[in-house]
Amino acid sequence: MKNLYAEHRNDEPVQKASVAILEKYFRPDLARALVRDRQCAEASKEVCRIDFDVLYDSQDPDYKAPLSIRRTSSSRRVQMCLESTAPERRCISYLGYSSAGRVRVADIIYASGSSLRAILGLSPLEHAGANTAP
Repeated sequence: MKNLYAEHRNDEPVQKASVAILEKYFRPDLARALVRDRQCAEASKEVCRIDFDVLYDSQDPDYKAPLSIRRTSSSRRVQMCLESTAPERRCISYLGYSSAGRVRVADIIYASGSSLRAILGLSPLEHAGANTAP
């Protein structure tokens, strides 16, 4: 997670990154869905499913705000909290997927309870099923 945020602390949402970068950090089906959404938005000149930066859960993120990243009690979950100037901190949970010795993001659960997979129209993952092949 630290590498993902280190590479994408700029003014460009991660979902606009190259396919190779998305596949480096996200489970293959989630990476493909992010690419499809980007292509839909480019073709239609409209918002398709995603209208925010998926790493920051914000339409206008503060890319320079301090972050704290920690494992939760579950070995497959990592929580990232954005320490912004807003009155409350915003925390996001990442569900991991392990393949070929690498851990990739299988889903992102936002503070509202919504899931990136659900937003993109993908099948939900049960916590225990996060390591199943896409």
